[in-house]
Amino acid sequence: MQLYEITENLRQLGQMIEDGVEESQLIDALNDVNEAFEEKAKSILFLIRNIEGNIELSKLEEARLSNRRKSMEKQLDSIKAYLVMNMAESGKTKIDNGVIKASYIKPKPVLVLSDENAIPDSYKNPKVTISIDKKLILSDLKEGKEIEGASIGESKAGLSVK
Repeated sequence: MQLYEITENLRQLGQMIEDGVEESQLIDALNDVNEAFEEKAKSILFLIRNIEGNIELSKLEEARLSNRRKSMEKQLDSIKAYLVMNMAESGKTKIDNGVIKASYIKPKPVLVLSDENAIPDSYKNPKVTISIDKKLILSDLKEGKEIEGASIGESKAGLSVK
């Protein structure tokens, strides 16, 4: 039996109470449904723990792969820098091995800012940002104040698994 079916049976028991079903019949049905619910819920808790474990393993594998990728990127950058240095020193501007072509690109001037505070104001563009004080709005709404464009909702129900 599925958990949602057990939950539906619990709702039907509520209706049986309202209809005035005999107490012994009601107790038997309630015990059966509660027992089934408990067993199914316990199995779901094992499933939750198993999935949490798989998530942690995935995070570890992601970290391992990320470290490996970063290492290969550093190696690639080093090899490229080695080729560029040697192309510059030898005066070679193009290399073609029949499959892959490479061209030496001369360095271009770039801006380096050592102290942004020392830059004159005429080079600075002011930025204005507006942020909404959500805590204050929620507090005022709870006190009964009406605020256009805002209302109180409910967060998503949660589950604490320990």
